[in-house]
Amino acid sequence: MAIADFVAEFDPKLKEEAFLEAQIAALQMDVSHIKGDIGDIKADIRELRGDMKAANESIAALKVDNACIRREMAEMRGELKEDIADLRTELKQDIADVRIELKTEIAELRTEVRTGFVELRSAIRNAVITNTIGQLVTAGTILGIVGKSLKWF
Repeated sequence: MAIADFVAEFDPKLKEEAFLEAQIAALQMDVSHIKGDIGDIKADIRELRGDMKAANESIAALKVDNACIRREMAEMRGELKEDIADLRTELKQDIADVRIELKTEIAELRTEVRTGFVELRSAIRNAVITNTIGQLVTAGTILGIVGKSLKWF
């Protein structure tokens, strides 16, 4: 090589050819690296396509599951609405029954209170009459005693 370098120094065409050969060798080396990189990229793309296919299958399965869940929720929503309507009807009926029961009890209490007041008035009237009679008897007895002692009789 030393001779070729020596000759290349003096011959410009040889120097240019040596330069071009070095450039071509460098380009061939770069091309082989690029081919290797392209092969790696192709392998990565194949792997990515496989991963994307799996991801798409998972997404499709999730969509199916989501649709099932929505359907179940719609069914449950309908059932809940029916249950709520039944509970409302039952509650309204219970409230109406309690109102009727309370009105009946209030009417009974009013009757008892009126009867109690009538009995109380009667008892007070009887007590007043008994008291008045007692006072009249006492007054008559005292007058009789006083009249006998004073000899009015």
